[in-house]
Amino acid sequence: MSACAETLASSDMPQEVLRNIVPLAAITFGCIVAFVWVLCATVHAIVKDRAIERTKRDVAAYIAEGSMTPAEGERIIKARPKDNQHC
Repeated sequence: MSACAETLASSDMPQEVLRNIVPLAAITFGCIVAFVWVLCATVHAIVKDRAIERTKRDVAAYIAEGSMTPAEGERIIKARPKDNQHC
């Protein structure tokens, strides 16, 4: 066996690598989870805002065609989900 091979075999290099990789992997995983969370929250907010705007347009169209009174339309627009219901 060569001197170089003996040095590598007897060194603590694998232990050193493991000590450095575990925290790095944990930090990387945490950053990925945070990024996905922010991305999902952004998409959720966009979808929710589009749904609210679509509802407003639909109510305005119903009022314009006479199927709904302005008072009914106002009541629908001002309605909010209950506290225990999450959108």
